[in-house]
Amino acid sequence: MPYHKRRRKSVRFHLDQRKTARKRKTLEPSLTLQTIELLSLPNSWKLVSGTAAIQLCKFQAESADNLLALEKSISIMTDLLWKVFSSGIQLPAISRLLHGIPSTLKSSSDVLNLLRRVENAIICPGNRETLYVSLVEKRGGSIRSERGSGDSVGYVDCNSMVHVNGQSHSMTVRRRDCDLLCMRGVNSNQNRCKKCQAFRLTLRSALSRLNKTSESIHTDSSSHTKYASLNSTEKDARLRSMHSSLHSLKQQKNA
Repeated sequence: MPYHKRRRKSVRFHLDQRKTARKRKTLEPSLTLQTIELLSLPNSWKLVSGTAAIQLCKFQAESADNLLALEKSISIMTDLLWKVFSSGIQLPAISRLLHGIPSTLKSSSDVLNLLRRVENAIICPGNRETLYVSLVEKRGGSIRSERGSGDSVGYVDCNSMVHVNGQSHSMTVRRRDCDLLCMRGVNSNQNRCKKCQAFRLTLRSALSRLNKTSESIHTDSSSHTKYASLNSTEKDARLRSMHSSLHSLKQQKNA
């Protein structure tokens, strides 16, 4: 077939495709809260209607008392702007999980795509280890930066039930800007968002300083802790401290 005929056929084909797409678009009803209410949701999700917005909610049963707790939710307003929440806390607009979702929903496919993203995501487990939770609780429930303004950079989250390796935890430590929801990884470290993973270094440093301070209280030569209650390492440290104090007193006497 001559080139110019192939060219005309190709142009005609693309024009037909555009007409078909335009026709489909005109046939598709405009998105409203009423059309969203007609969508088929996953079994674990419930729709709660309101005058100014609708809520798509996923609940989970708390193992302790078998009560239903709100795990994830999507709020869609009448102007089709939306927000995503994890255990009642709003996800930041810059969340990687929500990247590519239009700020204003335009079609049912946009709604279902958003719902799939949130459904397949897991709640970031943060740093749920007891020693980290106890550390931050001793600081009033938050941990502050030791540089700059000293603002709070982490906190104890008591509102989210996190699941790691088949175990549930009702408390965890998060960085202040935790992603809250993240995509599933291969292991528990990858399931944790990058911000909370990096925050572990801060928690380890704070815990190490606390342990050193606690040890010095018991091993200092002026400590009132009974010598018999110390372990062998602490006893050696107490003796070194006493020796150092005695040496210092001798130097002062001979000065």
